[in-house]
Amino acid sequence: MPGTHQTVISFLVAVVIVAGCATHSDSAFSTDSDWPKHALTAKNSPTATPSFDSPEGLCRLFEERWSLQAIRTFCVPERRHNPVCQNLVVDSPEVWKGRLHRHQSLDFDKIEWYATVSTGKVQEFSIGVYRGDDFGY
Repeated sequence: MPGTHQTVISFLVAVVIVAGCATHSDSAFSTDSDWPKHALTAKNSPTATPSFDSPEGLCRLFEERWSLQAIRTFCVPERRHNPVCQNLVVDSPEVWKGRLHRHQSLDFDKIEWYATVSTGKVQEFSIGVYRGDDFGY
């Protein structure tokens, strides 16, 4: 059946083209898979008051401190994370996490953060910028 073979190939080419042109869904911005998995996730809110008192406030604080332009300026290949250096170790039962600039067009795959928290106060935090295989900057 020569017609069937051509139909299958045409269908597969159409699927590849459509998949390649698809825009990122909201799941591309999801923090569910971000580490640490058990952390309380910040709900990005442009009206949150920048603070160290809540995941949303901390996210706003980071976005105000680290504009996309500042991140672009800082994140050059020379500042990539050195794999022999250890990132922040989560040593508290309470952890917050989130993503920065989620609703803006990024030059990066993601900009994420996590923070250790004790009695509702941020102790330490880490911000990671990812682009392809490059991490940390």
